[in-house]
Amino acid sequence: MPDKNDEAKASQAAEASTYNLLMPAEPTPQPHGRWTPEEIAREEAAGRARRAQAHGKTPQERLEETLRLSRFISELRDGAPGDVRA
Repeated sequence: MPDKNDEAKASQAAEASTYNLLMPAEPTPQPHGRWTPEEIAREEAAGRARRAQAHGKTPQERLEETLRLSRFISELRDGAPGDVRA
């Protein structure tokens, strides 16, 4: 016998799939388990690239990036001026 929780989940899934018809109601399962050697090498290379990029920035560039991100988060929190909420 379905309970209220099952009904709520089904309702949320229906709303989510109605909201964006291109997205499935349920997320696609991701593989779990140990990383392959190729995945490990790719992640290590990406980490090195991120560190090199971060070390190459001046304090002024870091401050500007922080301020840009702060403004962006504020805009997300406040909503866009033309945003219509149901």
